[in-house]
Amino acid sequence: MRPRKQAQVVPVVAQVKYFLSEVPPRLVWAENYGDEAALGVSGNTNVNGVVLEIIEPKELAGEIYTLRDSHSSHHTNTFRIGEMYEFRASVRSIGKLSFEQSTAIPTRKLSPNEATRRMEARSAPRTDDLDWLVGRWRCITREWLIPIDGPLGSACEDALDYFNVYFPYAEEHLTLQLTDNPDDRPIAAEFLARHVRSVWPSDPFEERLVPMMEPGPARISKDRIWVGYPFSTVEFHYWRREGRWGPLLVLETKFIRLEFYKLSAAMGDIKKSFVYAPIRDYSPEQISALKQRYEQMRATAGLGPK
Repeated sequence: MRPRKQAQVVPVVAQVKYFLSEVPPRLVWAENYGDEAALGVSGNTNVNGVVLEIIEPKELAGEIYTLRDSHSSHHTNTFRIGEMYEFRASVRSIGKLSFEQSTAIPTRKLSPNEATRRMEARSAPRTDDLDWLVGRWRCITREWLIPIDGPLGSACEDALDYFNVYFPYAEEHLTLQLTDNPDDRPIAAEFLARHVRSVWPSDPFEERLVPMMEPGPARISKDRIWVGYPFSTVEFHYWRREGRWGPLLVLETKFIRLEFYKLSAAMGDIKKSFVYAPIRDYSPEQISALKQRYEQMRATAGLGPK
């Protein structure tokens, strides 16, 4: 099967963060009378482009996007620091400090009320029962984000094989909300790395799955997953995308980007896992009671049957 053609442009909402400037247009006036005088006499400014931060869509939030002023005389463009604009962005230019695209592209400035609503929605908690996340995820691709001869990761990220999520909660404190702080939502999950070693060079290799790091439960926010606690936390940025055979979970650190495929096999007994969370030691009756409470919360939130 041929891979689907990726979109060349995507609609985005972005906020202006910085201006790109250059030498004032009348350098002789700048030398004799200062920058302000040079700008006043020439009637131009030294604004030559803008740097924006993408707000929407969520999977691109935080990426930069740059535009070059299309006017050869560098007249002040229509963008203003702090204001938000909606436009169609070139996919190949997202995240690059290239200034390849022009400020002449059609843009719509968001009104103050609309911009406020967008920012509030960005920071407000989101309701998510995380049912889509529960299951056994297997790593199928690895992409290095640093030179391969550099460090391989601070906590065996390069050897991660499985991300197992047993329950979308870790104890009796239940919530359906995801916030910007992963500590607000602990979950019963484990990261397993494949450990290969031999005691002596002549011995055969021993291969086994071990927890990436502990202690501390895994914690999740709207866009990040933390593991480890309290002084050795590893942070993954995560998002979900559709693959050829189903959803893929993407985890990324500053070292590596990993893609995980969700297996259809049922989860095993949490008591036989490496999960570091109170629910691991709960009795079957306690776990059953938590499940019932959680389903009631889902129904109250209007999420419907599982």
